[in-house]
Amino acid sequence: MTEKCHDESPQSSVLVDDPQRRIDDWLKSWDDGTLGSLVDTHPDPCLVEHFDDLTDGRQHLRILVPLCGTCLDMKWFADRGHSVVGVDISEVAARLFFDRNQIPHTVQDLPHAQGKLYQSTDDTIKFYVVNFFDFNETLEGLFDVVWDTGSLGSIDARDRDRYMTAMSCVLKPNCVFFLETLVFDKTKFEGPPYSFHIEDVEEVFGNMFTVVKVADHGYDVPEDDRDVEEGIHDIGFRFHFYCLTRM
Repeated sequence: MTEKCHDESPQSSVLVDDPQRRIDDWLKSWDDGTLGSLVDTHPDPCLVEHFDDLTDGRQHLRILVPLCGTCLDMKWFADRGHSVVGVDISEVAARLFFDRNQIPHTVQDLPHAQGKLYQSTDDTIKFYVVNFFDFNETLEGLFDVVWDTGSLGSIDARDRDRYMTAMSCVLKPNCVFFLETLVFDKTKFEGPPYSFHIEDVEEVFGNMFTVVKVADHGYDVPEDDRDVEEGIHDIGFRFHFYCLTRM
């Protein structure tokens, strides 16, 4: 089981009105260790179980992981022979990902964009330290697969159109879009992250994708973290795993 890549603790609060302040708050959460303390222990169980079937066993796929944080699934993809591009505005996340997984890498400034590129020396993993809303086809072309593991659910509703605009520019016509969302009792927790039922997913993606719910699973909590476990149980956190296909 996996401890997710984004801040999914019951103590989160609603994001502020100013878009730049929302970005600053995200960066602060990495800088002060709030997000960096979340450590993946295993690849996502639904991803592992269903990936080959839903991609028809295709090899050497180009996979995009938006707002990736330190997501261990990126290494899982690379270990299986795929090429992976992660995008996150936090350079702290990039450093943590490569250091924790002991992946030899290089770092360079981007010549035509504000940000940096962390790249494994075997060229299987690239991590762009940029604002995802500025990510586009000129940086890495088009992708066969997207793995959104909590990214959309961490974005304020006022930024979702920007997210979809950026995303629509980098997908191949036959792209397979894997989406994992949190579902919980909204009366007990406002977010972020935000609760996404299938109706919410269809509202965001329905004009571009066919939405199919594949599976769901519970929220994995460390055995020694009783307080978090009780809060998670009370709110009713569950992960829902979807496969979206372009119309």
